[in-house]
Amino acid sequence: MSCVLVTTSAIAQESGGSFGGSDWGGSGSSGGGSSAPSYDRPSFPSTPAPDYAQQQADDRARREAEAQAAAAAAAAAAAAAAAEAEREREEAERIAAERSRKLALPPAARVHELDWPPSPPYAPIHSPVLPIDAPPSETAASDPAWQPPSEPAPPTEGATVDGEPEYLGSFFCTMPFLLLLVLAALLLTRFPSRKPPVPEHLAPFRAPTGPAMRISIAFDWSARASLQAELAAMAKRFDMRSRTGLGQAARAMAQLLASHEGAVRYATWELSQGDARTWFQTRANDLRARYRAELVRNESTGASPEFVARENEGEGLVVVSVVVATSRSIPPPPATFTLAGVHAAIASLAGSAGSETIALEVIWSPAAENDRMSSYELEKIYPELQRLTTGVGAKECAYCHGPFPAELKRCPNCGAPS
Repeated sequence: MSCVLVTTSAIAQESGGSFGGSDWGGSGSSGGGSSAPSYDRPSFPSTPAPDYAQQQADDRARREAEAQAAAAAAAAAAAAAAAEAEREREEAERIAAERSRKLALPPAARVHELDWPPSPPYAPIHSPVLPIDAPPSETAASDPAWQPPSEPAPPTEGATVDGEPEYLGSFFCTMPFLLLLVLAALLLTRFPSRKPPVPEHLAPFRAPTGPAMRISIAFDWSARASLQAELAAMAKRFDMRSRTGLGQAARAMAQLLASHEGAVRYATWELSQGDARTWFQTRANDLRARYRAELVRNESTGASPEFVARENEGEGLVVVSVVVATSRSIPPPPATFTLAGVHAAIASLAGSAGSETIALEVIWSPAAENDRMSSYELEKIYPELQRLTTGVGAKECAYCHGPFPAELKRCPNCGAPS
């Protein structure tokens, strides 16, 4: 199963947190922190968050401009159709008037008004063909280069080519080709084609570290605050410098996700393809780039900027992502994204925990209590997440036709009930 990798540098959440580490070499001395390169994130957002009301006004203006353009195009098409109909009407009137005029003429004059093609002027016909009874002298005089055609001799029975019968020559010419075709057909049926073995130095590379897995789940407002607090505490609880600590953190994460399955609204998961280490680092880097300020990183806790919860964002959701790599096979997650599939995917994550855990990254966003993320924003920042329940996502107001999160009870623009 594959998932679209989207880097949202322009669209990002304000805050997030992460913890993890790796032991790809198996020595246990790789140190804490992720194998992915760290980001120089500012303590405060570099740019202010976009104003939701301004976005709605811009969307409304864009829709009005599109409606005006569509109305102008429809009016132009209607005018062109009316002009074409008027032209056809005038042409029909002209034809009818011309027909009436011809019918009103006397019979003798009416004949000359018929649309027959004019007869070509008379011209004598000059033909080089002589009459049949012309003497041979006249024929030769008319065309000195003319020679009487020689009649081919009738075929005689037993005609030969170079002293041999013609059919025998054709037979002996085609016989070798027929024998070669029969021999090739016999060889193909008895000895089917087989691909030669690929040399060992040309065989495709297989990562010795084993597969990796990524699972991302969005929980609603009923579990958001609890998950944010528990994840911040887990970042300081485990030793991310050893495989034992990584396995314990992976097992604890599976238990934490399973305990909040009732609040799941979105989810996605995938297994690694190709080199597991490269795939792991790419996924971890992309997920950490989905927010601007990283408030939690392992044991470190940064100063939280002053976030203000907006009414048009509601109580907000939180996205929790786990990327894990092990030295043995991870059970494949389900092929369909459903609530039952979430349970099976979490079970696959739990099955990968243990001393075989090589690397682990846990990333969540938002991490601040007052930094809220509505389902409308979530679908833009995490477009690969699949919606599993109703009551979330973008919804259009029936009165002002502006989009707003479906979990809100009223439209934040006009106040109309949802």
